[in-house]
Amino acid sequence: MLVKPKRTLSLFRINRRFLLNHPGSLVRYPLVRKAFPHSMLSYTALCQMSDVVEAVERNGIEGDIAELGCWKGGCGAVMGKILDTLASKKRVWLFDSFEGLPEPTKEDASWKGAEKGDYAVTEEDVFAALTAVGADRRRFEVIRGWFQDSVPGVKERMGKLSVLHLDGDTYGSTKCCLEMLYDSVSPGGYIVFDDYHLEGCRKAIYEFFSSREMSPLLRWYQDGGRVFLVK
Repeated sequence: MLVKPKRTLSLFRINRRFLLNHPGSLVRYPLVRKAFPHSMLSYTALCQMSDVVEAVERNGIEGDIAELGCWKGGCGAVMGKILDTLASKKRVWLFDSFEGLPEPTKEDASWKGAEKGDYAVTEEDVFAALTAVGADRRRFEVIRGWFQDSVPGVKERMGKLSVLHLDGDTYGSTKCCLEMLYDSVSPGGYIVFDDYHLEGCRKAIYEFFSSREMSPLLRWYQDGGRVFLVK
């Protein structure tokens, strides 16, 4: 099983170009620094998710927030803490197998070295992230299981989504999440693709939208962020 070393964040590790273009992001540094050891996202990507949460609140977009592939919960903790500061009523749904990666398929062949079970964590790791940032646990639902099994059981209870963060790493995870949850995202809501740089993930995205005969505008968040779309 692959074990990731503990990550620490200092100002010296932050993308200098991002700081130059987004000096206001330093306001988020204390929060992101606390969440950083519990996430695999960069400072830029965590600030991006903060921006997304603030945007849907500012624009009055209906629906909760769902993260498919939460790992240790650092990103979810940041999003929930932002909602706390905004006094929002939105909930945060965090999904993970808690058994690591599923078996990679032929579509994931370009991601060399990935094996089933890599990145396995526990629900306790997620709660540790929430504690680290001081997020209100009552806002969160932590859902265990493979996405194709866990999502159907709570989809109706989740209802509309304002933010859908897809971080399932593989072709199959990305494809099934889009098929199950794309229609739940409200107009004006955000879908963020954490793994667009992986060939299997891109293939899943292209196949899904091709099957719907849709051509959404995919955008890169500046200076090291993730690909996203606004529905």
